[in-house]
Parts: sequence; structure tokens; C-alpha cells
Amino acid sequence: MNESDAPSSVIDTALLKVTSRCNLDCAYCYVYHMGDDGWRAQPARMPDAVQRAAVRQLANVHAHQGRPFSVVLHGGEPLLLGPERLRDLCGRLRSALPPPCGIHVQTNRSREGGMAREAPTGPGARTIVFASTVPRPYAGPERGRCRASRSP
Repeated sequence: MNESDAPSSVIDTALLKVTSRCNLDCAYCYVYHMGDDGWRAQPARMPDAVQRAAVRQLANVHAHQGRPFSVVLHGGEPLLLGPERLRDLCGRLRSALPPPCGIHVQTNRSREGGMAREAPTGPGARTIVFASTVPRPYAGPERGRCRASRSP
């Protein structure tokens, strides 16, 4: 089979697990409540060298496939990267993946009060989307299912 006969595959979303810890203890969380404690042996945050390598690989994917895709920062809780690391990572991603590539942060919103300080700033920052996994911390249909007792 030659290259032109091979089925084409296009990446439309890349999921980066940038933290392995979460600051909530939700009853429905498969990571903490399904009997596998392998997360304890993982680094709390994706190391900077791994972040840089991931950004380079994603830039290569973008150049190779010539089509935009989205990157979702996931975890644990991605905001536990801290403001500086989050800004740096989002800045590197945006430099490597210009719009219309999407950059999204999947968050539990428990640190919502600090999101304005932690949200990336600078060129391209308006194109970074924060999405919530819980409608509001400790409210609505999830009330009683999440506790702020997990230490990051």
C-alpha cells in the first residue's frame, strides 16, 4: 500500500493533561474513586520540558495536516498550574497554533475568583476559552457531590 492509498486521519482535538491533581473531591470522579491510585506517582504538574515538547509536536501536527484543531488543557484542575505557568503555556500554544486553532481550558471553576488574574493576557489571549465541568462550585445539580477537601 502506498501513501496515497492509506486512510487519512485528521486530528481535530488534542487533550493535554497538564495537572494530575484536583482541588475538589467529587463523588463521580473516575480518577479518585475507581480504586486506581496511580495518579499519586505522577508529577502534580506537567514539567516545563514536557510542555515545550508537546507544543513543538502540536506545531508539527498543524504544519503537516494544514488544518486547524483545538487543544484542551485538562487535568486534574488546570488552574492549579498557577497564573504564570498557565500564561506561559497558553502563550506558547498560541504562538505555535494561531487562530483558528482553538485553545480551551477545562476547569471546575472552583478558583473562579482568581480566574481574572490567572487568565492569559497579551496577544491572542481573547481566543482562549475557559469551559466549566461543574455549573457553579458546590451549587446546582452537582451540590453535595463535590467537596473542597482534596489537597492539590
